[in-house]
Amino acid sequence: QMIAAILKEQGKESASIEELQKCREVANSSDDLEARYKAARTLGESELSRRRYKEAVRMLEEAFDFAKQTGIKQQIDEVRVALGTAKGKMNIEGFMNVLQEEDCLEKVLAWKSHRKGGFSQT
Repeated sequence: QMIAAILKEQGKESASIEELQKCREVANSSDDLEARYKAARTLGESELSRRRYKEAVRMLEEAFDFAKQTGIKQQIDEVRVALGTAKGKMNIEGFMNVLQEEDCLEKVLAWKSHRKGGFSQT
């Protein structure tokens, strides 16, 4: 993972991701849950920083599963936050794409009218 960090510092994002994917493959070939967690989390966070949210969510969900298996509360909490961030950014990006469409007002109003709860008028 140090090589991936160096490549990233040099601006070689694709090579950095490839290196992290290799680390993940090696970690997944072992029984070491800690190594599997770290590899998936690092790859997920790298994808998140590259704004590749779908890939980030997939990797961070994997890391979350490994963290739960280790039972280490700090790891579980840390990856839960990263996963929530990735999911939130993915949803926001989808919403922003809708706002750029020609009929966005109709779509937003339709969404708001079908929501449960709604706003109270006090």
